[in-house]
Amino acid sequence: MGLRTGLRNASGAIAALLMVDTLAAQQPPPPPPSYPPPNPGITEYAVSTLGFGAFGITAGPDGALWFTYDATIGRITPSGVISQYTLPASGSVPGPIVPGPDGALWFIDTLGSTFRIGRITTSGSVTEYTIPDTAPFPQAITSGSDGALWFTEQNGNKIVRVTTTGNFTEYPVPTAASSPWGIATGSDGALWFTETAAAKIGRMTTSGSFTEYALPTAASSPTAIAAGPDGALWFIESGKIGRVTTSGTITEYAASVQYPGAITSGPDGAIWFSGSGSLGRITMSGSITTYSAGAAVSGLAFSPDGALWFTVYSSNWIGRFSPSLAVTPITREWAMSIFGVLLVIAAGLRARRKTVRRAS
Repeated sequence: MGLRTGLRNASGAIAALLMVDTLAAQQPPPPPPSYPPPNPGITEYAVSTLGFGAFGITAGPDGALWFTYDATIGRITPSGVISQYTLPASGSVPGPIVPGPDGALWFIDTLGSTFRIGRITTSGSVTEYTIPDTAPFPQAITSGSDGALWFTEQNGNKIVRVTTTGNFTEYPVPTAASSPWGIATGSDGALWFTETAAAKIGRMTTSGSFTEYALPTAASSPTAIAAGPDGALWFIESGKIGRVTTSGTITEYAASVQYPGAITSGPDGAIWFSGSGSLGRITMSGSITTYSAGAAVSGLAFSPDGALWFTVYSSNWIGRFSPSLAVTPITREWAMSIFGVLLVIAAGLRARRKTVRRAS
């Protein structure tokens, strides 16, 4: 092959590569996940300033719902009136939020490589405390039985206590690299948490004593956890809803869950969780019902009037779900039962027609 021919071939190859790159650049981005339309029991409240969607949500001591998004803490009344409070640090990303023992709301806040625990009063006054650990990646926070706040450090592999005046105490989890995620206060006054990488549920007393329980399903990656009305703890794992008693007995129920998901206890005596583009409800006996949410749910909380409020990823609205107005989906089993009944009725009608014909 001569030099001229080689250059011609090389230039042709380069042109072809450039054409492929140009065509790839012209391709539209992949569409977002498609979800069924929301249930008729859902009301959407637009929040025009939502950029990447809201994350955490909780019921406040003032009867309103408080939620987090884009360097802002939001407040929405049960009637849908919204207030917004901008955080001091521009670009911060607040996450989970819970009511504190002092009548304020406490939340996790991230700004680049700086991680803080924030406090906001119901009048909108904000204080933030920098977490002393390096790159801890806090994931969840709860109010403890001892009058302090407790949170998980996924990378730090610790459970951390912070007082209402901002003093931190760290407790390393016994299992190395366990990636603690969700945390909740149990009916026994202890802290219960999930260990995502270790597939365990952990229990820690407020004095720092640990007990760990391995899940029956290996690599089940448990995440969110909440105290149930039955005195047990309920949690989300991959493809399942789990239940653990305060004595460590674990039960798992297969479910279509959204991962990592959200879970909370309802005033109806059931557990509610985020499914795959849906809201899920599980009774204490393990019976599951799902309702389409029309979006990927990120946070759940009940208001004083019994409505379920939720935040969604990458959307500019907050949802309110009224179970009494909901349309219950027809499951395959129900559909087959209805079909069977119709077949029986049809057979009866055919037999009746034959009898009438013979009589005539």
